[in-house]
Amino acid sequence: MSEFATPVPAFSDAEIQKLVREIYGIDAAASALVGDRDQNVALKSSTGEKYVLKIANAAEDVSILALQAELADHLAAVDPSLGIAQAVKSLSGASIPQITAKDTDGTHAVRLLPFVEGQLLAHTPRTLSQVRAIGAYLGRLTRALQSFGSPVAHRPDFMWSLDNATGVESFAGDILDPADRALVEREFFRYKLRCKPHLQGLRKSVLYQDANDHNIIMQADDPDSVAAVIDFGDVAYGSTVNDLAIALAYLLLDADDIYATARALISGYVGVCPLQPKELEILFDLAAMRLVMSVCISSNRAKDFPDNDYLTISQAPALACLRRLDSLNREFLSCFARHVGGCEIFDGQRNVLASIRSAGKSARSLLGIDIQSAAKSLVSMREGARGAEYIEDQSQYTSWLTECMAREGSEIALGTYLEDRTCYQMDQFQSEAGESRSVHLGVDVFAPAGMSVHTPLDATVVSVTNNDAALDYGPTIILAHNGIPGEGTKQPFYTLYGHLSLTCLKTLKPGQKLAAGDKIAEIGDISVNGGWAPHLHFQVMTSLLGEEGNFFGACEPSVVDVWQQITPDPNFIMGLAPESFKYDPLGPDQLLEERSQLMGPSLSVSYDKPLKIVRGKGAYLYDHTGRQYLDCVNNICHVGHANPRVVTAMAKQAAILNTNTRYLHETILTYSDRLLATLPDNLEVIYFVCSGSEANELALRMARNATGREDIITLDWGYHGNTAGLIDISPYKFNRKGGTGRKDHVHIAKLPEAQAAEPIDHYLESVQQGILASIDRCGDGPAAMIAESISGCGGQVVLPDGYLKSAFEMVQRAGGVAIADEVQVGFGRTGKGMWSFVEQGARPDIVTMGKPMGNGHPVAAVATTRRIADAFANGMEYFNSFGGNPVSMATASAVLSEIEDKQLIAHADAVGSYLMDEIRKMSAEYPAIMDVRGRGLFIGVECTGTLGGDIVSFARDRAILLSTDGPHNTVIKIKPPMVFSYADADTLMAVLKDGFAHLSP
Repeated sequence: MSEFATPVPAFSDAEIQKLVREIYGIDAAASALVGDRDQNVALKSSTGEKYVLKIANAAEDVSILALQAELADHLAAVDPSLGIAQAVKSLSGASIPQITAKDTDGTHAVRLLPFVEGQLLAHTPRTLSQVRAIGAYLGRLTRALQSFGSPVAHRPDFMWSLDNATGVESFAGDILDPADRALVEREFFRYKLRCKPHLQGLRKSVLYQDANDHNIIMQADDPDSVAAVIDFGDVAYGSTVNDLAIALAYLLLDADDIYATARALISGYVGVCPLQPKELEILFDLAAMRLVMSVCISSNRAKDFPDNDYLTISQAPALACLRRLDSLNREFLSCFARHVGGCEIFDGQRNVLASIRSAGKSARSLLGIDIQSAAKSLVSMREGARGAEYIEDQSQYTSWLTECMAREGSEIALGTYLEDRTCYQMDQFQSEAGESRSVHLGVDVFAPAGMSVHTPLDATVVSVTNNDAALDYGPTIILAHNGIPGEGTKQPFYTLYGHLSLTCLKTLKPGQKLAAGDKIAEIGDISVNGGWAPHLHFQVMTSLLGEEGNFFGACEPSVVDVWQQITPDPNFIMGLAPESFKYDPLGPDQLLEERSQLMGPSLSVSYDKPLKIVRGKGAYLYDHTGRQYLDCVNNICHVGHANPRVVTAMAKQAAILNTNTRYLHETILTYSDRLLATLPDNLEVIYFVCSGSEANELALRMARNATGREDIITLDWGYHGNTAGLIDISPYKFNRKGGTGRKDHVHIAKLPEAQAAEPIDHYLESVQQGILASIDRCGDGPAAMIAESISGCGGQVVLPDGYLKSAFEMVQRAGGVAIADEVQVGFGRTGKGMWSFVEQGARPDIVTMGKPMGNGHPVAAVATTRRIADAFANGMEYFNSFGGNPVSMATASAVLSEIEDKQLIAHADAVGSYLMDEIRKMSAEYPAIMDVRGRGLFIGVECTGTLGGDIVSFARDRAILLSTDGPHNTVIKIKPPMVFSYADADTLMAVLKDGFAHLSP
């Protein structure tokens, strides 16, 4: 008969007192303790010492008891802080003396152990710090057991060994309740499926195997600290992870929060004794199996010993805990344990996440509109959020949201990922883990019912299901990407589309192949989509966790960190600007009001509906709602907004040094050499300033100093800067609203018309007239002629071939200086070379440059001849506090490197030519387009009347940024960052075509 079937010894108190006196020489009072197989007795000697006497049942293997004594000695030597009690020797020196029961003649081994002071875990209030301490203690115990071995510990038939769990499967028939029996049978099925195939590959060691709340002793004065563990009767060789699994099983019995308790235990354990991924993966299955074994064994033994209440003491809570675990997704519990244990949630998970991020770079729009450029609202379902009062009545919420979106001019509204939502507090979202599943795991895209839904990536249909329970997804599609489960070498990831119309249930089938951009469904209305306001719930999953046709759309707050690994941010695929998911309380109206109070009224803003722009990237700008705008007008951010190379160079130098040019530094020399190498060889000297206005002011000063003259010839409708002196030579300013007209020292040369019928001499004649007028006025002619190489404010006017060369030569022959203003068109914008004046064959004496030079950083320059530079050095120092500082030079150098390395000049020529060709094709349909002109990415589209301005407003509403210029603001100007692509050109063309179709007379 086994020790489990043999009755517990039943010595009387008097008999116990006598044998203790005779064997150990101790006089002690005795009081009974509970025991499963042993008779356990508490002793207190006459001198106050406390002991526990353990009388083994007659069937107990004495070699096992010797093993326990040997193990206790080992642990006391290896880690005394574990507090393991060692057996007291008998008077004869025996660790395990034996006695004979008079009534049965059975032989019983006896052990006397020092009483471990403290409180039983069962009698202490449970805290997470306590559970964490237990985990750490067990980790230390496991670590100490690694160096212990004994042949006796190999107990292949030991009933309580988790490695032999199926040995008690036949006992399941002894469970009286059919539901409980079915529950236990499910756990055996899981164990054989999920655990047993892996047992052989798990690490093995000698185990304690009985960390329950009656065997763990907490410190008397600190119930959150472990004093010791007792009762090594279940010691055996087995899978190392079993000790943690057993402790987890017992600690979960009365845990309010399964996840919090398990997290504390696992993290405490692995902080001392790391576990391997597979050990963590089956940890919860092993814990459940320990409870199953307890129920099975106690049910079996209760048949034979109906009066032994100890046998079934933990059966009710064990079954209750098993029911809770049964309701939770076991694969999620595996992921949870692996994550808390410091491992990937499944093998290859990091690669899957990388695949998701990579796939997102080329993903298509989820809807039939471009969600990146769509006007957006942000909605929240948190307690206290706007509209939250309507959440429980989704019909009211739909009405509120529709009105809100109309008021804000939004095409879509977004509900955010990982938001803790008030509306998820209903019964449908309660979890047996101990908290509500209230954290949203997807992104909601609210849009009108019927809007088409598209797969963003190539895909295979996994399932199409109508989850039609109240507040569920309604029609739901799950797609697999990057491979098919079970096929190929790449692990798949998945996307889920919920709250759809019923149509998809008929049009899609599992296994169906889809191409990126294919329509898969429409957004469903409230009558079919689970009872929600019309929207798409979009979610990304690294694993389906064994679920079929449905998947978790919300999780418990305490395990968000795990779910983030399973359901990563859907925006990895959606690609929306991060601002899309952040509410900004200061919108354009508030800022405009504050600006009017703090800043001068002469500062203008773009568009009737001003934009609050918060970020830029490449050819795009982003407003405070995350709406993406294609920037077709910002020629300042020449190599793209927030260009990484430029930003890095700027920040790196700023972190080292920024000072003025009175100190010597290599950066200014290195950049000067590179910049001058791009210019004609007569331009040998360079001066650095901070803006195009400063550059042109300095150019005028140098010209006047070199010639001793004052007068300036300027092209009509030219604009050269915002200083008083430059306003005086800018007809675009002085001849328009607020201007005071031409000053006597300024002479206006006629701007050649874009489609000039007259010969070039007709326009050169006005230059000659300016020279003569200057001679008449002051006797010695003009100091300089200044001209943009292509007229920007004049309406993107490309000068006739040879005009600038001839005009400059005329002025130079008259003793004046030729100034080429390349502030707008320099640095390769026109696609024909670095400088536009070169295409004209002109040879200026001074070249000014600015806007694109620093990609938005304030840096500009004046390049000139040695003769003019020497004349300027007349004894008066020229100093610019910030011009040429190391940060500006590092920044400008990075811009130049980007132009060269990315071949942006050739790019501007190719894309600009493509775009002009497309606009010209379109213009054939619309007589209101009078002219299409330009070079590279400096393009003008001249329209009749107010059409140009109307098109600009139309484009703004469709997330395209344009502007108008020209004497009467009739020219649509297109001068985007140089990284503007063919795809960007197509995007612009689509809007222009739509705009002209709607607005042309």
